[in-house]
Amino acid sequence: MYKFYYTNGYGVTSYIRKSMASLWQITWNPNIRKWLMRINLTWLMLLIAFMQVSLAAKAQKISLSKKNAPLTEIFKELRKQSGYDFVINKDQIKIAKPVSLSVNDDDLVNVLTKCFENQPFTYLMEDKMIIVVNKKPEKVKVGVLPIDVKGRLVDENGSPLVGASISVKGSERKTITNEKGEFSLTNIDDRAFLVISFVGYEVKEISAKSELGTIKMFAIVSALDEIQIVNTGYQKLPKERMTGSFVYVDRELIERSVSTNILTRLQDVVPGMIFNRNRSASNLSGEGNISIRGQSTIFGNTQPLIILDNFPYDGDLANINPNDIENISVLKDAAASSIWGARAGNGVIVLTSKRAKAGQALVIAANTNLSYIPQPNLLKNQNMSSGDFIDLEKILFSRGFYNGAENSVVRTPLTPVVELLISERDGKISTADADRMIQSLKGYDIREQYMRYMGNSVINQQYAVNASGDGNNNSYYLSIGYDHNRLSDKLNYAKRLNMNFNDRLRFLDNKLEVSVGLLLTRSINERPNNGFNALSWNLGDKVYPYARLVDQMGNPAAIVKDYRMAFSQTALSSGYLDWEYRPVEDMEAIENRAQALDYRINTNAKYRIATFLEAEAAFQYGRNSWQQRMVQGAGSYYTRNLINRFTQIVAGGTNVYPVPIGAILDQSVNNSESFNFRGQLNYRKTISGFEIAALGGYEWRDLSTSGYSNRYYGYNDDIAQVGSVNYVGVYPVSYYLPGSSGTGSIPVMDGVSGTTDRFLSFYSNASVSFKSKYVLSGSARLDRSNIFGVNSNQKGVPLWSAGLLWNLSKEDFYGSSGSSLFPMLSIKASFGYNGNIDRNTSAFTTASYFSGSSVLTRQNYAAIINPPNPDLRWERVKVANLGIDFIAKDHRISGTLEFYRKSGLDLIGEIPYAPSSGITSFRGNVANTRVSGVDLSLNTVNTNGNFKWTTSFWASYNDEIVTKYVPGPNANVGSYTLQGDAGIIPIKGYPLYSMFSYKWAGLNQLGDPQGFLKGTPSADYTSIFAASTLDNIVFSGSAKPKAFGSLINNLSFKGFNFSANLTYRLGYYFRRNSINYSQALSGKGGHMDFSARWKQPGDESLTQIPALPSSSNTNRDNMYLYSDVLVEKGDHIRLQDLRMGYQFPNKLQQRFGVNHMEVFTYLSNLGLIWSANKKDIDPDYVNGLAPEKSFAIGVKFNF
Repeated sequence: MYKFYYTNGYGVTSYIRKSMASLWQITWNPNIRKWLMRINLTWLMLLIAFMQVSLAAKAQKISLSKKNAPLTEIFKELRKQSGYDFVINKDQIKIAKPVSLSVNDDDLVNVLTKCFENQPFTYLMEDKMIIVVNKKPEKVKVGVLPIDVKGRLVDENGSPLVGASISVKGSERKTITNEKGEFSLTNIDDRAFLVISFVGYEVKEISAKSELGTIKMFAIVSALDEIQIVNTGYQKLPKERMTGSFVYVDRELIERSVSTNILTRLQDVVPGMIFNRNRSASNLSGEGNISIRGQSTIFGNTQPLIILDNFPYDGDLANINPNDIENISVLKDAAASSIWGARAGNGVIVLTSKRAKAGQALVIAANTNLSYIPQPNLLKNQNMSSGDFIDLEKILFSRGFYNGAENSVVRTPLTPVVELLISERDGKISTADADRMIQSLKGYDIREQYMRYMGNSVINQQYAVNASGDGNNNSYYLSIGYDHNRLSDKLNYAKRLNMNFNDRLRFLDNKLEVSVGLLLTRSINERPNNGFNALSWNLGDKVYPYARLVDQMGNPAAIVKDYRMAFSQTALSSGYLDWEYRPVEDMEAIENRAQALDYRINTNAKYRIATFLEAEAAFQYGRNSWQQRMVQGAGSYYTRNLINRFTQIVAGGTNVYPVPIGAILDQSVNNSESFNFRGQLNYRKTISGFEIAALGGYEWRDLSTSGYSNRYYGYNDDIAQVGSVNYVGVYPVSYYLPGSSGTGSIPVMDGVSGTTDRFLSFYSNASVSFKSKYVLSGSARLDRSNIFGVNSNQKGVPLWSAGLLWNLSKEDFYGSSGSSLFPMLSIKASFGYNGNIDRNTSAFTTASYFSGSSVLTRQNYAAIINPPNPDLRWERVKVANLGIDFIAKDHRISGTLEFYRKSGLDLIGEIPYAPSSGITSFRGNVANTRVSGVDLSLNTVNTNGNFKWTTSFWASYNDEIVTKYVPGPNANVGSYTLQGDAGIIPIKGYPLYSMFSYKWAGLNQLGDPQGFLKGTPSADYTSIFAASTLDNIVFSGSAKPKAFGSLINNLSFKGFNFSANLTYRLGYYFRRNSINYSQALSGKGGHMDFSARWKQPGDESLTQIPALPSSSNTNRDNMYLYSDVLVEKGDHIRLQDLRMGYQFPNKLQQRFGVNHMEVFTYLSNLGLIWSANKKDIDPDYVNGLAPEKSFAIGVKFNF
């Protein structure tokens, strides 16, 4: 049974209504008006349809005969016939009068009027619900004797409620309880009613009398605690009527973790959804690569569709404030998500923003938290040590490797050790001095230096406050959030300011409901420090490991960058600008700021034509503006280097500067604009036990992006002045040795870009429920776009689904034995088609155009991205799902078990093409995939009472297989071993992400790696590779986890609560990194395994790491690097996080002036508990550093 508590909130709503006038002025600009004009015809068509239906059907018809029946019994009968839910609180039930009526085929409204005729309350109709509300009190009659009243309020446990509100209904008289829960009012009409309210408790309404005694208040049990409402983005349905597969994430679970990104709060809490941490991040927010029930595409979009407040969200997810999200629905199969059509193939994540509850009094809530994360420990990376790097340099020097660089006419840079070795060779310093200085350099580590002088610990601050309430005719929500994050690289930070406002207005006796909303985000990212990995030399190589960032006195030190140190050190005296590179100093000379403004305006109108029919129209306008401004100051190395390269020294005269002296300003602007419109009819009616719900409509969507970038040389920020340059001219460059020459042109950084995506869709969804035992659902959608097909019938794709739910526990044959063990047991099945899009592929020839400023001819040119393909079709995903939902006795155990199969059809793949055509490959519909799996979710109540212990466990398993693929131009055994685990070289019959390797035969007596050739160990790599086939190389298994899940235990005792999350991933493999000698022999260092390499005969029995070869040999490297000796199992168990909190008792809360207060701590990234590999490698972070442990503290409170 729903519960409802009716209050008044005019004070806040009147202010918010005034603010809406300015909001409409903002939205009514020429650009938006142009698009709104497009929907005028749509409105007219809908209006005509509404009028026709309104005239055709006056209202829902009711037949009923009852005598002296309780009002609740009448409500139950009306719900069966009309499909409307009824909302009433306990106090109203107690004072309700019996009802006698006899009606036949009468309107619902007329029947309700008769039911409430003699009741002490009336009703409102809202969102398919009849809400019982108290009548306004009559004026107090003159002549009645006043009285003084007093009483005391306590909670269920008898503790006093401090600060509760007691008001005289119909007047301005009110008071609050003191520290003992006591209150008193004087001179009160003895016929008056008192309204008692306290946040989180049921509202009481009692008759006034002198001695009220002790009044016990009861905590509110929300209707949503009993019925979870799943939002699909088009409609909201109780989970009991969902035939598809979904996961509902409530606010409590969302707020369990601490982060500024909403999607990271879903990590390891949603069955079937995995964050692939060993894959690269998929967007600017860095939330990573997400999969819902595997991957059913190859080159198309692999990420789930994100829905925010019923419309697709294409902005940066970092702009969404997690504190504004009420709940999240994850839609996993066709029946749940196919209504989203061609974008639902990877699953759908529906975010629902917070709104005021019906009847809610004004509530002001606030929370804040502070997170501390130690800076990344760079010493944990697996790079070669300074000592090993220097030893390698000595070996390379003895082999003459650096001779070419030493004699280079362009002054190719050499490291300090190589310079010392040259000086020793040339007799400029003694061997003893050289050894002493080289030995001292072995004691320096650039990683430790960076952490000390250019790194930070991370400190994240988050603040949020919101106000919400509901009045007679509207409900409102307003929130403001602010985040300030200090990042792990010194001087870098990120700030974000969010505002979220929505207001829901009701008119015409609640027949018309209008909602307006504004979501606004302003973010600033300051990143003058490009990070450790950006420290480079010699045209992008990683900086040598013994580089020093500061000297002995702690001053910024110069390191070798693009030229030999002797040249850089003497440049200033030769007439050039200072040409040395000092990283610690350089980051101070750079301003790199990115600013974004993202706002979305939502409007929605619903009109109830009849009790069973509703018309709805929704419109959203969104705009995101991103601007980056990077000023590389006149003192920055980049600017000094570019100026010096083209400087022409004039002896005894004025130097010529083709690149003007001053800073370099780079600016880029990217804008995206979206228009979404949806027109929809909603139908709901109950006929002879059949409850029918249906919707249908159409929507169009327009998303366009535009951007430009430019550069200004000689920029002076103080006077906003820039210099002029000649981009066409060719100038001599200054870093050549005397007697040599070279030329170059000044870099051009100007550009313009833009894209447009347009979609038109028609959709429908319907479900029929019979006596809550059986639910049959179906949906259909047609998506159209001009990127597919040449003919009209190829531009659209019809997608559909069907689902069935059978509630066994409501069958008569289920019996008492079954109902006592499992009072709720249901089976559901669904089948249908979703879709997916590869936006880089089109039916038409597509090309990118370039200005030609970077090529010798300086002529514009184009590069073909996609050749014509008139038969290009949409990707489709066929999905079947079978599930069981159950609840055991007393809700001790509840859960879901689901089996599914997803088949990707007509997937875009790369196939070879005749080179004579001008291309070697193109993409078309050449592939199919299949994903089979199971999701299990279990929730248990282990103990109840003062000490409560609950457990949530879920487990998922999926098996991805490529069932069809035409081998592309890169499909060969070599590419399978090198790139098979990257998911871009599909092989029929194997997982999309497959781990292939050459069979390892160990090292020979010379330390060379060996494979097998005709079953015999061999070092003939060319023959081994030529003879390799899928049959004789090693297939270890999937490179993505096949099984994963988590175990969350929650414990609470009185005000204390504790939660721990254990996660696991099983059934997959990874390839660990090791030394690449081709890289090492080019002077670039490499992996720390170098120190454990084979060094002398006999070591082959002690190590698997090959000897250092005399010269680079790519085949020799690949034999080792892509053999199964480096393949490890990725199975592991991880302690993901811990949360501890304490909710203050009511009496203590009031001392702080709040009605609810909780403090908490949160620890995350706590590390591995068990791992199948014994190499101390975290399988989720093979190619990078695992995140450091984080610690957060926070407080939440309500006023």
